[in-house]
Amino acid sequence: MFQKIKDGLIKEKNRDELDNEATLLIQKRLKGVLARKRIDDLRQEEMVFLGMSRKPKNEPINRAKKTMDVRK
Repeated sequence: MFQKIKDGLIKEKNRDELDNEATLLIQKRLKGVLARKRIDDLRQEEMVFLGMSRKPKNEPINRAKKTMDVRK
């Protein structure tokens, strides 16, 4: 890949630079997805606490914990 520089010169990007850019892009996207999921979970907990929403009946984490307790 080639990249233009201010002076009109062209610099070739090597494979490592491209890999680093791709890695950073993936990390940024993943951080955003995880942050949005965390905020949604916190918002849902707050709504349950305030009594504005019902607690979901089928929470996968709680079911997994119950299953682990039964298997012990």
